Amino acid sequence: MVWSDPNIQALAKEFVPAAEEVESLCSENQQRRQQQASTFAGGLFQKFGEATRLADPQNWHEPGTKQGIYAIGPQGEYLGARFAGGEAASVRQMMTLALQRWNNLRLEKRYANKPVPELPESDHCPVQCEPGGAILRATSRDLPSSADPTRGRRFYQVENGLSMWINFTKWAWNTEWLELSPAEARTLQPTADRGEVPVAIARRIATRLLIDNVRGQTQGWQNDHVRSISVRYSRAGEKVTYLGDFSMNAGGRSFSGQIYGEGKVDSGALVEMSWVCIGPRAGRDVFNQREQDPGPIPMGVVIDLYDNGR
Repeated sequence: MVWSDPNIQALAKEFVPAAEEVESLCSENQQRRQQQASTFAGGLFQKFGEATRLADPQNWHEPGTKQGIYAIGPQGEYLGARFAGGEAASVRQMMTLALQRWNNLRLEKRYANKPVPELPESDHCPVQCEPGGAILRATSRDLPSSADPTRGRRFYQVENGLSMWINFTKWAWNTEWLELSPAEARTLQPTADRGEVPVAIARRIATRLLIDNVRGQTQGWQNDHVRSISVRYSRAGEKVTYLGDFSMNAGGRSFSGQIYGEGKVDSGALVEMSWVCIGPRAGRDVFNQREQDPGPIPMGVVIDLYDNGR
């Protein structure tokens, strides 16, 4: 394991460590990448990518995912890069060279080594919405079943869960985000005591959030992969109750099941919403570590209204 190497641990004390889902910083989708470039984090990482492409092109994977270990200067300067996985020796070498480059860079640009500021802990959201829009957060996880009651455990409940990198598949979970425009957010507002979430917004949520990314990066669904989705609601005072079902199939992979949820309205606006989406998934994608786990096996996705744009 790279990070159990004591020399790497000592080197890491000279860096400000950070972890992020690179798809939210430099997407493989060019339209999303352009949107991400306008954010601080996306702009910084993409500027670093340009510097890396010139200085060290073999470690800037283009086209394709940008998963890797990177050393980035405060203005996106290239200090070091290792695409995707890496042995401890190669990462140690990269970090050592990165520190050497940093010492030269800080003298050249008169950067001051200042203490890292202490900030209150927060739940990082990688996307933004317009005023009046909304942000949905999805959390995915494998679920226990009669075939394998150990699925969905916490990492500390798995024997040797951190001793080999592949063991993460026994306790893995993941998140995905979806920003909604003001017009899309309005379609989620309950308009009667009983009704149905419009199919158009339900399908958009399904294509982006009902995905098998538990163990790693995966493609979303295309619109025609959503064979069916229906989400009904009933409202009693401020409380909203949701029931629904869904089915997605792209030939070699599928996910179908039921939706159960609750929400809350305030002055006619939806201020809370949480859907639990449970059912069997099957098949694999390129990077989601399902080669030895074709299923079908239960998976759960919780979709929360993270920001109601108010």
